Amino acid sequence: MEKGLIIQRLSYIKYLYIKGEEQSRQAEVVAGFSILAFHDALEMFLMLVYEYQDPEKAKKYKTIDDYLGSITGITMKESAKSLNECRNSLKHHGLLPAKKEIEKHRINTHSFLKENATTLLELDFDSISLIDLVSFEECKKHLIEAQTKRDEGNWFESIANTRKAFIALLDEFEQSKKYWYNSIFNIGIKPRDSYKEFLRDNCKNNKVWYEAWFNDVDKTINALRDTVKIISIGIDYKQYALFNTIAPEVWRMSDGSLNVRESEDYFNGRINANKELCDFCINFIIDSAIKFKESDYEITSHFKNPYGPTSTIEF
Repeated sequence: MEKGLIIQRLSYIKYLYIKGEEQSRQAEVVAGFSILAFHDALEMFLMLVYEYQDPEKAKKYKTIDDYLGSITGITMKESAKSLNECRNSLKHHGLLPAKKEIEKHRINTHSFLKENATTLLELDFDSISLIDLVSFEECKKHLIEAQTKRDEGNWFESIANTRKAFIALLDEFEQSKKYWYNSIFNIGIKPRDSYKEFLRDNCKNNKVWYEAWFNDVDKTINALRDTVKIISIGIDYKQYALFNTIAPEVWRMSDGSLNVRESEDYFNGRINANKELCDFCINFIIDSAIKFKESDYEITSHFKNPYGPTSTIEF
């Protein structure tokens, strides 16, 4: 099996583990279902290793116990069996695990994957990047830069690049979702220099008060439009709200480039940035990109001319 394919499959396994890890830190009732994600990650890993060691025998599905008994050199078997038993109790008998048991399986699953990836596949599980799962090219470019800056300890540049990646992701996703040149996810009409022109032409008296009022209305309407778009596309709004608050503002310029509007000093004055925060921002973009790809469709196939009518309608 080619190394590139192994890394690609490991990235899917890591994605499952990370989703389980995130879920395991939520309220106990919700956290219990992280066991299913941990189990899926474990099972996919065992299938990969078994196929890697003996491709000819890997054509038939096996149980967890079968894999553990057949794979040469595998370690932490008891931890894997314990996770399998916990999963069966949850799935087949509806028994939710306690919080301490969830934490135990989270730690053991990570240790199992890391230890056996090193010994059996000669790969560092923690260094596997999920960015390869992203198919949007401009978004992927900024994510790679975000990861590089994170590894260098430059938290500001890392998080700023995740904001660029998010803007690029939305732009790339919406390119194939346009009807009459407008994104189908746009809500209403975005105001253009509206309140300033209105004040100049119509509100000669009390201009300062009117300007403040129209400015608030303008910001509110655009914030609502952006929020509805985020929710309608399927992005986790709670995670987006945190990301949107943390990441510095970025504007796309007329030449297509993305420009950070917040200085590094100002950012450092308001955010306690660290590696974990960078990881959150990077993983949020990756998760959003994967969800976009799973639900993607090409709108042009549904219209004879998605760019507008070609002739007038006769009555």
